[in-house]
Amino acid sequence: MLLLFRRAAAAGNDQSNGGSTMRALLNVQADHEIERSETAMTMTEDEVVIGKQPLKGSLSIDDEAVSLSGPAKTPGTALADVPADEDFGSYDFSAAGHLEALGAWLISTKATLAHLKGVDVQFHWKKKGGQSGGKPQVGKATKVSGYERFLTGSDWRIWLAADHCRGMSKHELEAWLFETLCYCGRDDEGNRVLNPPDLVVHVEVIRQYGLVTPELRTAGKAMKQLGMDL
Repeated sequence: MLLLFRRAAAAGNDQSNGGSTMRALLNVQADHEIERSETAMTMTEDEVVIGKQPLKGSLSIDDEAVSLSGPAKTPGTALADVPADEDFGSYDFSAAGHLEALGAWLISTKATLAHLKGVDVQFHWKKKGGQSGGKPQVGKATKVSGYERFLTGSDWRIWLAADHCRGMSKHELEAWLFETLCYCGRDDEGNRVLNPPDLVVHVEVIRQYGLVTPELRTAGKAMKQLGMDL
């Protein structure tokens, strides 16, 4: 609950925070060297909701603005910007402007996440991710409900674990955020649902029996389309 009250206390700074988010979104666009059929890309205010505040007006990204972020780095080599433990102070969570911008970019560009356009998704860093099923829990998606939803107006809450994300490349961090967002689903009636992962398997099953299940065959087909050796 401390996090919720901190958010409420920061409500008066929406204009300043919006500017920071816009700058972060510019950097996200630049990192991806977005291909455009025209010289500019425009994101209108009804496309993505960041936190409780829609993007105000319109955001135009032109070639000159993109170049201001410096030379493009080879995909997969630039390290992600992840907060240190001391940045959290006495709290377990912290605001995540860059994750908000990256999440907004993913929602606006990935067809898989199109149902999240206009949906209130909150993004945070968590100081320690801990373990889940004996493996590091890098991120989590939670369907917000009850009193918390009343207080925040949020539909989904996303966090990534800072301790597990340190040392990741920007490409790896983006993949983890996309993976976490994929849990945010919607059924045929438009209700929010948590999507289960498409594939859970022991590697030894593949070694012994190959792509024996429909899920494994689907994954194998996707890997072959990407030119991966199986």
